[in-house]
Amino acid sequence: MTAKRASLTELTEKYRHAKAELERARDSLIAGVRAEYAAGKRQADIVREIDHEWTGEYVRKLVKSAPERQR
Repeated sequence: MTAKRASLTELTEKYRHAKAELERARDSLIAGVRAEYAAGKRQADIVREIDHEWTGEYVRKLVKSAPERQR
């Protein structure tokens, strides 16, 4: 029994799809972090809630660079 191997074109399409999905997820997480900060959540609490996916310094940069920053 031989399994059909995916062509490089198919693999490239899967890669591009995954990359686009990751970008959408990242943008959503950034928006969520900024919203929580704007609602009063502390940066340290945000870092814990996102399970340290990003460092405190990166979260700080995100919330300080928010276009609608209210703090």
